[in-house]
Amino acid sequence: MSRPEFTVYRAVAEDFAREPPSAVLVDTNTGMPWCGGPFDFIDYFKRGPLFAQTWTRFRMRAEWGHYRLYTRHG
Repeated sequence: MSRPEFTVYRAVAEDFAREPPSAVLVDTNTGMPWCGGPFDFIDYFKRGPLFAQTWTRFRMRAEWGHYRLYTRHG
């Protein structure tokens, strides 16, 4: 991971853990063909323990086409 990518990766995890939103809407159609296959934003960020721990408080509530809605519990 490049330095700029790591900076964003870490900042997202820190902000997400500090102030978790009540809901997260994820577009699964990322339009990133250079990844060699489907790219999952949640899986990408869950590689880091801080984001992964915070994400345990979220559950998928709905799916519309290529959108997934997650809400926070607890």
